[in-house]
Amino acid sequence: MKPTKLSKLDRHSIDLGHLHTAHLKQLKHRLDEAYLAFHQKDFIHDDPIALAHQFRKKQDIEIIAFWTAMLAWGHRKSIIKSGQKLIQFLDHDPHDFI
Repeated sequence: MKPTKLSKLDRHSIDLGHLHTAHLKQLKHRLDEAYLAFHQKDFIHDDPIALAHQFRKKQDIEIIAFWTAMLAWGHRKSIIKSGQKLIQFLDHDPHDFI
């Protein structure tokens, strides 16, 4: 079987060694802007990640974030609803439950 060729996009997404420092700085700037735009309570209010923000213990946050990601299929509202059911099933204490 002949190996498949990577598309130009695939090659660039795998190897970043060809990027110049200026491009990396521009990329960092864009990622920092995205972080500032999306890492806000106003944004996460209707996002499934809000479920993990209900917890303080690192273990609870990791467990709920992982399982919510596993349930992530469909629209935000349905993902949040499934995550809330999971939290109830785990008696609002995922780490102790597991």
